[in-house]
Amino acid sequence: MALQKALTTIENSPYFICNESAKTILIVDDNEQMLTLLDLILTDAGYEVLQASCYSQAMEKLATKDVFALLTDLQLPSVSGWQLAESARNYNPYIKVVVLTGYDFLATPPKLGLVDLVIGKPVDVDVLLEKLNLFNCVLTE
Repeated sequence: MALQKALTTIENSPYFICNESAKTILIVDDNEQMLTLLDLILTDAGYEVLQASCYSQAMEKLATKDVFALLTDLQLPSVSGWQLAESARNYNPYIKVVVLTGYDFLATPPKLGLVDLVIGKPVDVDVLLEKLNLFNCVLTE
Protein backbone atom coordinates (compact mmCIF):
# COMPACT_ATOMS: atom_id res chain seq x y z
CA MET A 1 0.00 0.00 0.00
CA ALA A 2 2.85 2.41 0.83
CA LEU A 3 4.50 1.68 -2.52
CA GLN A 4 1.28 2.44 -4.40
CA LYS A 5 0.93 5.74 -2.49
CA ALA A 6 4.53 6.67 -3.29
CA LEU A 7 4.03 5.86 -6.99
CA THR A 8 0.86 7.97 -7.09
CA THR A 9 2.74 10.87 -5.47
CA ILE A 10 5.56 10.57 -8.00
CA GLU A 11 3.15 10.32 -10.95
CA ASN A 12 1.43 13.55 -9.85
CA SER A 13 4.75 15.38 -9.45
CA PRO A 14 5.58 18.14 -11.97
CA TYR A 15 8.98 16.45 -12.30
CA PHE A 16 7.49 13.21 -13.63
CA ILE A 17 7.71 13.42 -17.42
CA CYS A 18 6.18 10.84 -19.77
CA ASN A 19 7.42 10.29 -23.31
CA GLU A 20 4.31 9.96 -25.43
CA SER A 21 6.35 9.21 -28.56
CA ALA A 22 7.86 6.02 -27.14
CA LYS A 23 4.94 3.76 -27.88
CA THR A 24 6.19 0.85 -30.02
CA ILE A 25 6.25 -2.56 -28.35
CA LEU A 26 7.56 -5.80 -29.84
CA ILE A 27 5.86 -8.97 -28.62
CA VAL A 28 7.70 -12.24 -29.20
CA ASP A 29 5.87 -15.50 -28.55
CA ASP A 30 5.48 -18.73 -30.51
CA ASN A 31 1.87 -18.99 -29.33
CA GLU A 32 -0.27 -17.20 -31.92
CA GLN A 33 -3.20 -16.79 -29.50
CA MET A 34 -0.94 -15.05 -26.95
CA LEU A 35 0.40 -12.73 -29.67
CA THR A 36 -3.11 -11.82 -30.80
CA LEU A 37 -4.41 -11.29 -27.26
CA LEU A 38 -1.50 -9.08 -26.18
CA ASP A 39 -1.65 -7.18 -29.48
CA LEU A 40 -5.34 -6.37 -28.90
CA ILE A 41 -4.78 -5.31 -25.30
CA LEU A 42 -1.74 -3.14 -26.01
CA THR A 43 -3.22 -1.59 -29.15
CA ASP A 44 -6.34 -0.71 -27.17
CA ALA A 45 -4.07 0.92 -24.55
CA GLY A 46 -2.56 3.16 -27.25
CA TYR A 47 0.63 1.30 -28.11
CA GLU A 48 1.86 0.43 -31.59
CA VAL A 49 2.48 -3.31 -31.57
CA LEU A 50 4.87 -5.41 -33.63
CA GLN A 51 4.72 -9.21 -33.50
CA ALA A 52 7.33 -11.92 -33.95
CA SER A 53 7.14 -15.64 -33.34
CA CYS A 54 10.88 -16.38 -33.25
CA TYR A 55 14.31 -14.90 -32.59
CA SER A 56 15.15 -14.04 -36.22
CA GLN A 57 11.84 -12.24 -36.78
CA ALA A 58 12.32 -10.33 -33.53
CA MET A 59 15.82 -9.17 -34.46
CA GLU A 60 14.61 -8.11 -37.90
CA LYS A 61 11.87 -5.97 -36.31
CA LEU A 62 14.34 -4.45 -33.85
CA ALA A 63 16.60 -3.49 -36.77
CA THR A 64 13.85 -1.77 -38.73
CA LYS A 65 11.82 0.03 -36.06
CA ASP A 66 12.55 2.09 -32.94
CA VAL A 67 11.13 -0.20 -30.23
CA PHE A 68 10.49 1.09 -26.71
CA ALA A 69 9.80 -2.28 -25.07
CA LEU A 70 10.27 -5.97 -25.78
CA LEU A 71 7.78 -8.46 -24.33
CA THR A 72 9.10 -11.98 -24.82
CA ASP A 73 8.09 -15.44 -23.83
CA LEU A 74 10.79 -17.25 -21.88
CA GLN A 75 10.43 -20.49 -23.86
CA LEU A 76 10.95 -19.80 -27.57
CA PRO A 77 11.61 -22.44 -30.26
CA SER A 78 15.28 -21.72 -31.01
CA VAL A 79 16.53 -19.58 -28.11
CA SER A 80 15.41 -18.64 -24.63
CA GLY A 81 13.83 -15.33 -23.74
CA TRP A 82 17.02 -14.54 -21.81
CA GLN A 83 19.08 -14.90 -25.00
CA LEU A 84 16.66 -12.71 -26.94
CA ALA A 85 16.77 -10.13 -24.15
CA GLU A 86 20.58 -10.10 -24.27
CA SER A 87 20.60 -9.63 -28.06
CA ALA A 88 17.99 -6.88 -27.83
CA ARG A 89 20.00 -5.09 -25.12
CA ASN A 90 23.17 -5.37 -27.22
CA TYR A 91 21.28 -3.82 -30.12
CA ASN A 92 19.51 -1.17 -28.03
CA PRO A 93 20.76 -0.75 -24.42
CA TYR A 94 17.75 1.43 -23.53
CA ILE A 95 15.02 -1.01 -24.52
CA LYS A 96 12.75 -2.14 -21.69
CA VAL A 97 12.58 -5.93 -21.49
CA VAL A 98 9.64 -7.83 -20.00
CA VAL A 99 9.76 -11.62 -19.85
CA LEU A 100 6.44 -13.47 -19.78
CA THR A 101 6.57 -17.03 -18.52
CA GLY A 102 4.53 -19.89 -17.21
CA TYR A 103 7.72 -21.62 -16.02
CA ASP A 104 9.90 -21.27 -12.96
CA PHE A 105 12.24 -18.57 -14.23
CA LEU A 106 14.46 -18.88 -11.15
CA ALA A 107 15.61 -22.31 -12.32
CA THR A 108 17.76 -20.44 -14.85
CA PRO A 109 17.77 -16.82 -13.64
CA PRO A 110 18.87 -14.02 -15.95
CA LYS A 111 22.06 -12.02 -15.56
CA LEU A 112 21.64 -9.04 -13.28
CA GLY A 113 20.15 -6.09 -15.16
CA LEU A 114 19.21 -8.10 -18.24
CA VAL A 115 15.45 -7.71 -17.85
CA ASP A 116 13.29 -5.04 -16.30
CA LEU A 117 10.37 -7.23 -15.31
CA VAL A 118 9.26 -10.87 -15.23
CA ILE A 119 5.52 -11.55 -15.29
CA GLY A 120 3.99 -14.97 -14.85
CA LYS A 121 1.39 -16.42 -17.16
CA PRO A 122 -1.51 -16.02 -17.17
CA VAL A 123 -0.55 -12.37 -17.55
CA ASP A 124 -2.14 -9.85 -15.19
CA VAL A 125 -2.99 -7.21 -17.80
CA ASP A 126 -3.43 -4.41 -15.27
CA VAL A 127 0.07 -4.99 -13.85
CA LEU A 128 1.58 -5.19 -17.34
CA LEU A 129 -0.03 -1.92 -18.47
CA GLU A 130 0.90 -0.14 -15.23
CA LYS A 131 4.55 -1.18 -15.54
CA LEU A 132 4.73 -0.27 -19.25
CA ASN A 133 3.30 3.17 -18.48
CA LEU A 134 5.87 3.69 -15.70
CA PHE A 135 8.71 2.52 -17.98
CA ASN A 136 7.66 5.24 -20.39
CA CYS A 137 8.17 7.98 -17.77
CA VAL A 138 11.16 9.52 -15.99
CA LEU A 139 11.61 11.48 -12.81
CA THR A 140 13.56 14.68 -13.48
CA GLU A 141 15.32 17.00 -11.06
